[in-house]
Amino acid sequence: MIFQQKLTHWRYLLQAAYQDTKEWMEAQQFTEEVQPGQPRRSPNSKRNEWKRPEMGFVKCNYDGSFYNINTPAQAGWLIRDSTGLFKGAGQFKTRKPHNALESELQALLGAMMICWSQGYTKVIFEGDNINVINLLKKRTKNINVVNWLRDIWKWEQKFESLQYTWTNRESNSCADLLAKQQLQDNDEYIYHPCIPNVIRDVISVDYFDH
Repeated sequence: MIFQQKLTHWRYLLQAAYQDTKEWMEAQQFTEEVQPGQPRRSPNSKRNEWKRPEMGFVKCNYDGSFYNINTPAQAGWLIRDSTGLFKGAGQFKTRKPHNALESELQALLGAMMICWSQGYTKVIFEGDNINVINLLKKRTKNINVVNWLRDIWKWEQKFESLQYTWTNRESNSCADLLAKQQLQDNDEYIYHPCIPNVIRDVISVDYFDH
């Protein structure tokens, strides 16, 4: 009932539990889908690894943090090219979201703005929330976040080529770590031109595994 010395109304806790459970079930179904003739993956087999983007594209992994409705959330993002090389990363504070989904959408929107401002026109945006992907590709609807979706679709038109992809949380670890590392109270945004220490080990694994 008390997290980080802040009270949260039970209705928001129930909503968050429902959304997290739904996201987990949909993600499990997504990762277990197999093509005809392919063997079903063993539960003990290795999870998907981070994959480099195709030639000519950069990949921007993003993630948002969510604690409760009274706490401003944070977002983290990083960009890598088709050779797996680090091209930049950042963290920023977002508006107070009502749930984890809204936090993820704010993280994506911020990442899109940053990529565009840095001159990247062919980008793959990759996150670990399957609900975000379904909403962006109009497979599902959610009236509570329609304004965030409209903003994202508006920014989408600025890119020469853009893709949205889903990945599991393990292969999105770099963005997850950036989103969870707390910024100082007077910091709203931090840009990392070099690999920050918080993701150094994980990004090395991503690079050398290919």
